[in-house]
Amino acid sequence: MIVTVTIQKGGVGKTTLSMNLATYWHRQQKRVVLIDADPQRSSERWAARAEACLGKGVLPSVHPCADGTEIEEACERLRKSHERIVIDTPPSLTAQNSVASAIQCADLVVLPIRPSILDLDSLGDVRRLIEAESKDTPVLVVVSLARASWSATREVRHSVEKLGYPCAKTVIHERASHARAALTGSLWSLPPATRRPATGEVAALAAEIDALLAAGRQSEAA
Repeated sequence: MIVTVTIQKGGVGKTTLSMNLATYWHRQQKRVVLIDADPQRSSERWAARAEACLGKGVLPSVHPCADGTEIEEACERLRKSHERIVIDTPPSLTAQNSVASAIQCADLVVLPIRPSILDLDSLGDVRRLIEAESKDTPVLVVVSLARASWSATREVRHSVEKLGYPCAKTVIHERASHARAALTGSLWSLPPATRRPATGEVAALAAEIDALLAAGRQSEAA
């Protein structure tokens, strides 16, 4: 099953979310690959740091793709041997070829947004692209990089639902542990007291995504 993580706006924790979801499923003994379609190659560099710090096999494999054609070819090939493919897309619709292909290939599109009106505005552009490329693909909006004290989180969740998009129950909060994990290799390599709040959120979100993917398979079977 293919999960595409995309949004037009940068700075929402898209790569962090992609890597953490892929690593969670990898730790659950699933066959996982992360497709790095972002020209910045942040996921690929993250995986290289993890291997240098922690050794091989701590993170899932990362497969770089330069454009939409490579994404489609990789998905067709890799879905035969992997249970989960996570696609980390460019943070801009200027790379529309890559984003469009990632959406076309997806079984679920995850849209991370910060709890702000500017991020809500960015949903409009990506929504039009999703509707143009794959009308039947389910979408899940995830409030990311939230602060515990922000009442804006509740307001944004309500606004997302008014737009007609399902919003994940799990909120991914802004935590220093995420920045540390990107430097040291893995969220799960941090001390237990440091990592538990963040890994708990990732696990809860992964469970929501698993449920949506399972429902999609049942719907196809029917």
